[in-house]
Amino acid sequence: MKIIIRATDKEGRPVPETGQFIEGGDCLALVEQMRAQTPFTAQQTPDEYMEDLLARLPEKPPVRGGNTEQRAADFLSALATHGLVEFVADKVAHAEVAMTLEDPGPVVIPEQVLDDLEAIRRDGRSNMLDWPAVARLAEVMGMDKTAAWVRTHHREYSAGIFRGFAPDEKGIKSCADKRD
Repeated sequence: MKIIIRATDKEGRPVPETGQFIEGGDCLALVEQMRAQTPFTAQQTPDEYMEDLLARLPEKPPVRGGNTEQRAADFLSALATHGLVEFVADKVAHAEVAMTLEDPGPVVIPEQVLDDLEAIRRDGRSNMLDWPAVARLAEVMGMDKTAAWVRTHHREYSAGIFRGFAPDEKGIKSCADKRD
């Protein structure tokens, strides 16, 4: 089996003609590869990973009982319904799948949050990959807004750890739910 995992925009909508091609022997193998892509999800069981991702969809689709392979098939079908994955025919050669893999660039965050995260990094008391520990340390250091931002934007925080962060220099609120 082959699928393309579509990249998403800031609102979580799939971006056409983008994504990552993965291949597996069955649906569960595809879910395992998806789960292993980040250190944050790699430690989850396949069922935990699927539930976590499905909970983020606008309408959480039901995942029928049965074994894990059947639940993986339901999971991938739900993602395909929302355009987040696309099944690719086995006959299609890898080179024939047209995709644009673009560097999404750094994650834009409020400038004060960026400054505080740098101070936490330099402090050295926390593994920066451990967002709950970073949020706790931010609180201990008196950086309440940064602690709240990390907790409410942990996906963006996690992406920024790997892609880098950039300050929101234009004064535009980087997240619709940010309140000062």
